[in-house]
Amino acid sequence: MVNPEKITVEDDILVIIKNFIKKTSSVSDTIFTIFPCMANVFAKNKNCFGETLMDTLNYYMIYGKDKIMSDP
Repeated sequence: MVNPEKITVEDDILVIIKNFIKKTSSVSDTIFTIFPCMANVFAKNKNCFGETLMDTLNYYMIYGKDKIMSDP
C-alpha cells in the first residue's frame, strides 16, 4: 500500500480494511497506520475516488474520527 503502483490488488486490500472496520465498528491502531497510504491509492487512481476508496475512507471517518483528529 505504500507504493500501490507496484501492486494490482489495492482495491482488494481496501475492501478487507473496510469490512474489518465495519465488523469491529472501530479503527485499530494497526488499521490506522495504513491510513496515510490512502493518498497513494488516490494518486494511482489519477486523483479520482473509486467506490472502494470512498467507502473505506468513509468508514475511517465514521469509526476513527477521534484518531484522525488527534493525530497531527
